[in-house]
Amino acid sequence: QCAAGIPMRNGIPCTDCIDRKSVRPALRHACYRQSRAATMPLALNIAAHRRRETWWRDVDRFIVLSGFQKNLMARGGLPEERISVKPNFGAVQATPVPFQDRPLQAVFVGRISGEKGVTDLINAWRIWGTDAPDLLIVGEGHLRPQLEAQTADLPKVRFMGQLPAQDVSDIISQARLVVLPSRCYETFGMTIVEAFSRGVAVGVSRLGPLPDIVAPARGLVFAPNNAEDLHRVIAAAWADQADLADRGRLGY
Repeated sequence: QCAAGIPMRNGIPCTDCIDRKSVRPALRHACYRQSRAATMPLALNIAAHRRRETWWRDVDRFIVLSGFQKNLMARGGLPEERISVKPNFGAVQATPVPFQDRPLQAVFVGRISGEKGVTDLINAWRIWGTDAPDLLIVGEGHLRPQLEAQTADLPKVRFMGQLPAQDVSDIISQARLVVLPSRCYETFGMTIVEAFSRGVAVGVSRLGPLPDIVAPARGLVFAPNNAEDLHRVIAAAWADQADLADRGRLGY
C-alpha cells in the first residue's frame, strides 16, 4: 500500500498513504525515486486494486512477520482477521563462542543505504573516539564509497563488503554486539535471529517491531536517526562486559 515500497519520506517513517487509504500523498510527494512519473504507475496500480477490492476478495490469508506489521496493515484497511503473524526463524542454532574468546568488536550487517542508519552508526563511533571497539560493516550499497571515504580517519571502522552467508555467520559469532540502527520500519531483521542463535547481544533503533523483538533478551534500544543517543546507549553497555555477555545469553 506504499508506492515507494518502504514507508519512509525525507529520512523518517511515513504512513500517510496507509493511514489515509489513498495514493494521493505518494503522488504529491513523488515518493518513488523522487519522480511523479515513476510514482504514477505504481500508485495507479494500488488504487485500482483498492477499487476492485482485490485484497479483500481474492486473498485468503496475509502472512506477516511481526505484530507491528499486522497492526500497520490493518490500519491500512486490510481485514485483520485474515492477517497471521509468523516470525522469521533461524535454521541452525550454533553453540556460541565463549564471550571472553571473542575480539572486542561490534558488527553491522545489512544494506549500506540511508534507511539502514549506517551513517548514524559511523557518527556514533566518531563521537566515541579512540575508546571505541572495532566496528565491522558487512554488506554493500550505494552509500559505501562515500562512507568509506569519510571514515578514512577512523581506523576502528572497517568495511567488509558483501560476503558469503557462512562468512557473515562466522563474523556475527565472533562479535560481542550486533547493531541495527534502522531509520525505517523493518519487518523482522534476520540479523537479530542470527545474533541470538550465536549468543550475541543486539542493539536496535526504537522503531517499528525492533524493540519488541529484542525485549526478551534485554536488547539495547536507542533513538532512531540520532547518533548521540546511539553512542550513549552502546558505550554505556560496552563499559559493562559482564552485562553484555548476559544479554547475549538471554538472546540465545
